[in-house]
Amino acid sequence: MYTVPVQAWVSNWGIYVMPTTKTVDSVVTQVTNYNTLQALASTGMNLDKYDYATGKTKQYTLSLVQASLMKNTRRNIALSDISGLSFNLNLGSVKGAQIAWDDITKGFKKTGTVGGVCVKRGTNSDTLEVLSSLDTEKKCYCIDSNQAPKTSGYYNYGTNYWKTYTVVEKVPAPYKLDSKNFPWGLYVSSLDYSINGLIDLDYETLQTIYGDKTMHFNKGDTVFQASTGATGVVNSDTRSKIFGATCANCITTTYDYGGSCDASSSSAETGM
Repeated sequence: MYTVPVQAWVSNWGIYVMPTTKTVDSVVTQVTNYNTLQALASTGMNLDKYDYATGKTKQYTLSLVQASLMKNTRRNIALSDISGLSFNLNLGSVKGAQIAWDDITKGFKKTGTVGGVCVKRGTNSDTLEVLSSLDTEKKCYCIDSNQAPKTSGYYNYGTNYWKTYTVVEKVPAPYKLDSKNFPWGLYVSSLDYSINGLIDLDYETLQTIYGDKTMHFNKGDTVFQASTGATGVVNSDTRSKIFGATCANCITTTYDYGGSCDASSSSAETGM
């Protein structure tokens, strides 16, 4: 007879029991399937909650009750009502920033940055082994049980885990917004994830005008187009032309789509 520990995830959404295996004489076999393990969960069972950060456990008694999904309420909130409240910014290349609306300056400020490190899972509660070479969440989870990289399939959550941390800005600086990074607004969540929403943005439309001779304009100048009678205000000073520019020192930003290790789940942008 073998006693095999069963691992499960419990949250507001229910309980999910992981498939379990046993090893006898170096032969690994599956003890039972997911559906069978799920049926074993019952009220009154003793469960040990495992803390991956410390390696310690705490016993709880399981209670199964009828429940439904959490109710979400949609509301429109003015920025002036949440002035100074920090939000996580959840979007592509800028994911990880924390911003807050400043109603005095009428602009957003960066209040913090969320980072992370890859930590090797283990039972030793005295030390935590940080895998510095796995410096992104995708690298941390796209490995097999022997820490070898894999380029296909789904994330492996059983070998490592991504531990996040927050660096708070002592003096929050203005946070620049543009239509390239935020064409549809700001997708944000409160730091406790109780609020998720979209901050609408209105952008000023800029028109690029090309002339047939070299001219210099300063920001704020008023220009006139004789052929149409249109007028406009110059948005920025005339830039000098750069000759012989190469991309030897370009910065490439890679965007990863969570959950998949496939190469197709990443896209990149390169610029100077």
